[in-house]
Amino acid sequence: MRFIISLEFLLVLISSVAYGQKRQGYVDFEKVMVTFPEYNVGQKEVEKKTKQLNDSLKIFSNNLSLFRFDDYPRDSTERKKIENKLYELQFKIENFQRSAEGELKRMQETLNAKLKDILLRELEKFSVDNNLICVADKKSILYCNECRNFTEGFIDYCKRKNR
Repeated sequence: MRFIISLEFLLVLISSVAYGQKRQGYVDFEKVMVTFPEYNVGQKEVEKKTKQLNDSLKIFSNNLSLFRFDDYPRDSTERKKIENKLYELQFKIENFQRSAEGELKRMQETLNAKLKDILLRELEKFSVDNNLICVADKKSILYCNECRNFTEGFIDYCKRKNR
């Protein structure tokens, strides 16, 4: 009798594990994020800021082009003044480039965090609606036996919900 009960328990356990295998998988977050309307809006803002910063950098480079190197003075005091101005301008350009890169990086990180938050909320709804046990980012999975790729289904789900 114990053997039969143990066998039934084992069959229930195996069937639930096997059933659960079909209800877990992964989603490629990067592929999904680019389909969100918020992605396009955010990328346009980043591109706009990049253009503004490039225009500002052009102003610095125009100041550099004001120096005429073919008329470089032979007098050491005049030469030293010009070299000091060039070093000062070079220092300003380098500082501006570093601050611009930092600002653009922060903008992109903020956009990515916002998109990931939206994606996770939608993924939670998708999992509940489709009775899924576990859906993770493709990059975060080290090993998963018979995992399903839910990326395309999730993209379709998000598109249907936004219409």
